[in-house]
Amino acid sequence: MFHPYIKSASRQRWSEAIGSLSKPREDFGPAKNFVIGPDDAIISLGSCFAQHIAGCLKNLGLNYIQKFESVSQFDREKQIYSANYGNIYTAKQLRQLLESAIKYKNGEDFSKLFLPDTKGDFIVDMLRPYAVGCSEFATEKEGLAARKEHLKNIDEILSETDLITITLGLTECWVHKPTRLALPLAPGVMGGIYDPKLYEFVNYTYNEVYEDLYHSLNILRQFKKSMRFLFTISPVSLAATYEKEDVFIATTYSKSVLRAVVGEIVKLEPEAFYFPSYEVINHPLLRHMTFTEDMRNISSFGVKVAMKYFQKNFMATDVLKNPIREKLTPVENKPNTIRCDEEMLEKISF
Repeated sequence: MFHPYIKSASRQRWSEAIGSLSKPREDFGPAKNFVIGPDDAIISLGSCFAQHIAGCLKNLGLNYIQKFESVSQFDREKQIYSANYGNIYTAKQLRQLLESAIKYKNGEDFSKLFLPDTKGDFIVDMLRPYAVGCSEFATEKEGLAARKEHLKNIDEILSETDLITITLGLTECWVHKPTRLALPLAPGVMGGIYDPKLYEFVNYTYNEVYEDLYHSLNILRQFKKSMRFLFTISPVSLAATYEKEDVFIATTYSKSVLRAVVGEIVKLEPEAFYFPSYEVINHPLLRHMTFTEDMRNISSFGVKVAMKYFQKNFMATDVLKNPIREKLTPVENKPNTIRCDEEMLEKISF
């Protein structure tokens, strides 16, 4: 009997792609042809999991661009992101950062929000409260100078970029009502004092995320028209939800919306591609090894598995300086140290 699936490839069938295998396939390649060249200038940004991708790009010896503020005091060799923006969890955060960068580039007023820390000891840049060595200031003037240099750095790296990797993590966030700015961390955790008159909780819908992400791509093209975009979804679950439901259910909603939006963007945009790190980490044959004991964070084994897939499906190993060659075993199943704003929620009293 003939039907539309008779000639489908083995990877399109569950029984052959997963059900009958003892170990997962390694050809999770993109649906569209996509190769990272040795000379491609690459930058990265996104949620906590983006730090793993950024670290891999650096370790593989690719042309990974970085630029930081002169006022920041930290070991620059340990800095992972391309600029000191900290974690960018939502499409709304991404959009407002890029809008600020283009406004600064054009000499216009840009978004900013400086508030005292919870004890009143210093001033916090609420748009990047966990940026490395550059989020706490003695005065707002000092913080503003650092933000200007930060936006200048973003302008410079985006003007050079051939490929940007964007990792989306959340749909939930808190918004500062007077400015309508989305925050990466709930007010009162590191800076500001929670006041329902000043802040509101938002859980973005598919349409809102799509609009913010599509608008972000248009802004990025203003820096360089030929830029390509590589999206991925963070497999790290929410640390906490403000929705009155189980955090696991809230996580499923958040990841589903982000995955659906990225899927649509990749279909419509010729220069947009998807790296399935979320699917690799949650693979039925791997899931018991790719998470740490808390079942939220990704183990070192999980990170290496995902990045080995990345290397195999997106790059030719003969052009890499430091390709991943070793055989991966679950013995490496131990936690990774990354900077995650969300985990601050676990350190405060509920």
